[in-house]
Amino acid sequence: MSMMIHQSGIDAAINAQADGFSGATLSYVDLFDGNNKIKRLDLVGVQVIEPSRVYVVAQDSTTESYDVTKMDFITDGGVLFATVQHDDGSVIQSKGSTTTLILAEQLNLSAAPGSVAPSGDVSIYAPQATESLLGTAEIATQDEANGTTDDTRFITPKKLYNRTATTSRRGVVELATQSETDAGTSTSRVITAATLKSRLASFTRNATETIKGFVEIATQTEANGGTDDTKVITPKKLNSRTATESRRGVAEVATQAEANAGTDDSRIITPKKLWSILTSKFARIDVRPKFSQGINTGGKPIFFSESGDSNIDHIWHDDAGNVYHFVSDGELNQTGSANIKVGGIQLSSGARVTAISDSATSTSKTTLATSYAVDVARDDGTRQATESTRGQAEIATQSEVDAGTTHTRMVTPKTLASRLNSFARNATESIKGFVEIATQAEVNAGTNDSNAVTPKKLRAGFSYNFSSDHGYMALPSWLGGFIFQWGISVTGADGTSVVTFPVTFPTSTFITLMNSFEARFVSTDTYTSIGEYTQTSAKFYIARNNSGVIIGLRWFAIGH
Repeated sequence: MSMMIHQSGIDAAINAQADGFSGATLSYVDLFDGNNKIKRLDLVGVQVIEPSRVYVVAQDSTTESYDVTKMDFITDGGVLFATVQHDDGSVIQSKGSTTTLILAEQLNLSAAPGSVAPSGDVSIYAPQATESLLGTAEIATQDEANGTTDDTRFITPKKLYNRTATTSRRGVVELATQSETDAGTSTSRVITAATLKSRLASFTRNATETIKGFVEIATQTEANGGTDDTKVITPKKLNSRTATESRRGVAEVATQAEANAGTDDSRIITPKKLWSILTSKFARIDVRPKFSQGINTGGKPIFFSESGDSNIDHIWHDDAGNVYHFVSDGELNQTGSANIKVGGIQLSSGARVTAISDSATSTSKTTLATSYAVDVARDDGTRQATESTRGQAEIATQSEVDAGTTHTRMVTPKTLASRLNSFARNATESIKGFVEIATQAEVNAGTNDSNAVTPKKLRAGFSYNFSSDHGYMALPSWLGGFIFQWGISVTGADGTSVVTFPVTFPTSTFITLMNSFEARFVSTDTYTSIGEYTQTSAKFYIARNNSGVIIGLRWFAIGH
């Protein structure tokens, strides 16, 4: 098909640019059968593929039938832009009453720089259909239909029918019959509510400790007996099963009055009421209790009287001194003569003392030294401290600390600080020592010979790949941090050539330069231009008249 751009379309585009717009917008297409206008359709998709190629889509889903021999493309301002038709006036596309007409056309605009050529051609363009773009699509295979990754092909009813559901894949399923539901062996069919209800209605088995099933309610006699293990007890029957000395059951809580009276034998006493009884009867602060026969615990008395009522072994708490007294005297605040013999003493820290020794040199954590042992250790005081023995040691002098030879005297924080302060020497080419990190300004100046340079401040690099003819050079930050990259790209086809830079510009790409070369160079054979560029790549556009010519691109980029 051929296309003619009308002068009115050219004027509309030029006027739009003069008014500050990029150009005119194609909005409609008029369909003709010969000189008879059939109808106007809205262009539902207009995409500029390249500055010289425009893709348009229109659709008619009515029940009309007609043949299309000519198409006029109209701008949004109602101006005739271009006409498309066969040179012999033959039919471009036909529409039946039961079909949908889809026009997917690619308008190829040919223009030399600085002029508009009102001529070109049109080709049927069938792109891949997407959610937002009309186009063509392929029918999926059964494997593709069964998968979950393909989003570009269509599934037919046959393929959908064969995509069955499994435990690891969604799909179509078949309903199970009643016999299949009752058998319980099929893993590919699903159970409906009706077949499940029928299955459960016939499912009558008694419940056990390991099997869910049906149960019977126990009578009151069976609930009281405690021997039936097949029936269940209701709350009412449980409430009527009272506890006795020979039967477990439910019981009421006694009131404080009933607990104090001590006559009711059918109710239970709670810890709160028991504590009230004990404190009221035995915790007397006005009278100190005396037990002539002791407090008996299984026949073994805790406190025992030896010689009558006036001399009683007992324990009592002194509130004023907050101490416990173990005495053999009936009167208050007397030390008495009672001896206490225990296996050990538990301290508040958790340590336990279980033995007594007359030696203060023992390392046992459970032995308590006697006063005699403490006196001997204090008077002697001659054990020298070592790495494995506790003992005494002298404080080292500053000169001994500086010398670092004695191993029997202690270093204090003061002598250690003095030693460390004197141990600070600067590193040189022949002596190890301390060194300071240089600032960026010192690195840039290049005069400091005592501070160290870090990799960050010295960043630079150079790389060249002879096999692919590309490379880069990165200057250090003290030289501005600029990065220069270059390379060669060879192509034998028209279109777009994308070059990926050897390294990514960290901040931005300042400029990209390019020139082309051919095996047989003719000035009118090749047209090239630079497209957009990023921190990682650059795009070049290529058009040529000689199909057999190999086109080469030399490019150079500067960034930071």
